[in-house]
Order: sequence, then structure tokens, then C-alpha cells
Amino acid sequence: MKIFTKATTLLFIIFFIKLVNSCEPKTGEIVKIYYDIDSITVLNMDNAGEYLTYNKVDKMQSEAVAFQLKLLSKQFSKQEYYASKRKSFSFEFTPMSAKSPAEPEIIPNQTIRKISIITLEDLSAEISAGTNVTDNFLVSISLYDLYVPIDEYLKVPTKPAYDRYEMQIDLVLKTKVENTKAKFRFVVELSNDKELTVDTNLIEII
Repeated sequence: MKIFTKATTLLFIIFFIKLVNSCEPKTGEIVKIYYDIDSITVLNMDNAGEYLTYNKVDKMQSEAVAFQLKLLSKQFSKQEYYASKRKSFSFEFTPMSAKSPAEPEIIPNQTIRKISIITLEDLSAEISAGTNVTDNFLVSISLYDLYVPIDEYLKVPTKPAYDRYEMQIDLVLKTKVENTKAKFRFVVELSNDKELTVDTNLIEII
């Protein structure tokens, strides 16, 4: 009876492992999730310190104006992301331990073709409201402590994200604001010919 019980238990374990491995991708098989960019938001950033940080108020120093653009999908949700993580999990046992599951890659269907920035307030006596100031901004790549022109940044292929369903771009103004207020309009042209536009709040310059 004991032999029969042990044999039945062993058969059940083998069946369970085979069932899981047949239904789920094995370790190393990357689950790719694609989404459409159809929404844009802008956040204030603080560039006054050593590193860029989020700014919760509409106040910035005249030589530390910065923003973060977020390009995302209205349809794609965090629930889908976590569902994809469950899908990417697999039971693949080795003699010593179980291998870790692969993280899903989250990839936008569109790329950014162009970013245009218009100042909606006078920046100085030379730069009036309505002027295209795209060349006055740089993209901050904090991971490498680099600041690059926007057009150079857009030449680099977009890398997949592993923890979010959005693209984030940190932009810093390299020109001093010679006014008591500032406001900007960001226009992003995508590879599918769609344009996304967002205005910043009115920023008090201190």
C-alpha cells in the first residue's frame, strides 16, 4: 500500500511539472508586450541640485528649468503588466534550484520622429512668446550623467522597458529665463504621423 501511495505521488508530481512547462514559456523565453502611444503628460522637475528630482510645485529657479515628458497608452494597464509577469513565470527545476523567470519586455509600437517646444511666455528680450525653443533644451540621460541635443537623442533606438508601459524623457532648459514666469508647449510627432501636444503649468521663476 505504501509503495502504491509513493508511486501515485511521484506520478502526480511528474505530471504537474510537465503540465506547467507545457503551458508556460520556459526560462529565457522573453514575453514581449506591445502598446500604442496615444497619450502625453508633462511633469515639473527640479534641476537645481546635483540630480534631477520631481518638483511638486510650479516654481523653478531661472537657470534650473526642467520637465519630464511621459508618453503612454490609455489602454495599457498595470493589470496587463502583472498578468504578463505571471505568464512569463515558469517552473524549470535544476538539480540545485529553480531558475528565475524572465521579465517581460514592454515595447511601444511607435517611435518618436520629432519633438518641438514652443515658449508661451517671453524668456528674455530676445526670445519672445511663440518662439520655437527646441534647440534651447537638452535631454538629460541621468544613468550616464549626460546632456544631449534632442535631435541626437531621437537617433538612438528605443530600448524596451521592463517595469513600465510609458516612455519618459527628461528635458532641461539650457537658457536662463529672464522673466518672472515661464510656460511651454511640447509637441511630439510619432512615426504613425500622429501628434501629441501638452502644455506645462504657468511656472513662477525665482
